[in-house]
Amino acid sequence: MRRERRASAAVAREILREVIMDLWAERAVI
Repeated sequence: MRRERRASAAVAREILREVIMDLWAERAVI
C-alpha cells in the first residue's frame, strides 16, 4: 500500500509539472 501510494504520488507530481509547464508556456507566449 505505501509503495503504491508513493508511486501514485510521484506520477501525480510529474503530471502536475507537465500541466504547469504547459500553462506557463501559454502565459509566456501571450
